[in-house]
Amino acid sequence: MIFNLLPIPPLDGSKIFYAFVPKGREDIIYKLEQKGPMILIFLIVIDTFLPFSLLDQLFLWVTNFISHIFGIII
Repeated sequence: MIFNLLPIPPLDGSKIFYAFVPKGREDIIYKLEQKGPMILIFLIVIDTFLPFSLLDQLFLWVTNFISHIFGIII
């Protein structure tokens, strides 16, 4: 579930991110939709070669963000 909330297209978290994009900057959305799948593949591939897990750090950030919004202690 947390993986799907990452703000990278084509994941669902990108739709949440789009709500915060200022009006008149729809070009950001267009560029992310074009490059999002490649960014996602790059993150997954690079995560296997790093001595630490980049995706774990992203999951931790998303989990902390959600817990702060809803007041949940995880």
